[in-house]
Amino acid sequence: MKLLSLEEPRALEIAIAAVQRGGVVAIPTDTVYGLAASLKFPDALERIFAIKGRDRAKPLPVLLSSARKLGGVTDGVDARRRRDLHLQRPIMVNTSAC
Repeated sequence: MKLLSLEEPRALEIAIAAVQRGGVVAIPTDTVYGLAASLKFPDALERIFAIKGRDRAKPLPVLLSSARKLGGVTDGVDARRRRDLHLQRPIMVNTSAC
């Protein structure tokens, strides 16, 4: 495990490269630190469950850069939710409930 300070030169590039290679990184949010990994690496997602001691029945949140990317991760979003996704604000969609 490597600890990086945001003041360290190229810290962001190093973290991005780690995720692109299947690594797990901790990222600061407005309240706490979160763990992040790429959906392309199921083993990395499993490591997040293990690190957190999280029950596999409790899904991880997925952050996407735009509503257009949602089709790449699920097809279980109803028409009303799809309309909401085009609003210019954050929205959470629980695909297991749609």
